[in-house]
Amino acid sequence: MTTLLLCLALAVQSDGAADAATYEDERLAAVLAAEGLTPFAPSDPDRVAFVRIVGHDVFTPDDPWPDWLNLAHVQTARDVIERELLFVVGAPFVRLDESARNLRALFISSLVRITPVRIVPGPIRLP
Repeated sequence: MTTLLLCLALAVQSDGAADAATYEDERLAAVLAAEGLTPFAPSDPDRVAFVRIVGHDVFTPDDPWPDWLNLAHVQTARDVIERELLFVVGAPFVRLDESARNLRALFISSLVRITPVRIVPGPIRLP
């Protein structure tokens, strides 16, 4: 089965520190479901097959704030995120946590998750 890596650099608003883990998990679950992926724990022979970067607006439809406030925010360019990743396609799953810390240290995202994933077996999803 193909090994994948999902890199989330999300710019989203959280209601508070106590809710951050739950909110993060909800956002990650929504992205994984939409992409047809499932998280897994990589082992030694596993290699990164590709990197998928998913960004979100600061204010999402489930936030109490109006979506038009997103007009005042821009999403971080993909190349800015890519240059902070300390791994490449074909490499073993190493330095994932350090890459996430690098992205958080830039203070350009309020939520960053780097999660190894696999494709969920089933029918092919067309865009």
